[in-house]
Amino acid sequence: MDIRAILAQVPLFSRLSPEALDAFAESVQVTEVKSGDVLLRQGDLATAAYVVAAGRLRAVLADGTVAGDIGKFELLGEIAVFAGEPRSASVHAVRDSIVLGINRKDLLRLVNAYPMALIGITRIIIK
Repeated sequence: MDIRAILAQVPLFSRLSPEALDAFAESVQVTEVKSGDVLLRQGDLATAAYVVAAGRLRAVLADGTVAGDIGKFELLGEIAVFAGEPRSASVHAVRDSIVLGINRKDLLRLVNAYPMALIGITRIIIK
């Protein structure tokens, strides 16, 4: 799996230099999430953000309302990570999926080193 190529498809990372993409790729942890398995639970402390490398996930609120589906090259969990807030929804795999996790500490370190990533994050939050 070419982690760098996957990250380059994510809007947050797409404008980063090759060096910055390499730095982010080195910090990524690849995780398989089987269909039906929960990746994030609403209310949990946000310790990482994730990029969907393959598959599809679904965000669901505590009352059962579907907040949305998350597909390939989409980022999830970044707002809670940067805000230092608990997760606002639970996320489970709709089908077998692979996600790339970047823990909070590494994400903050990399954003400090590569400020262009912060511009991308701001654009995502504003939307």
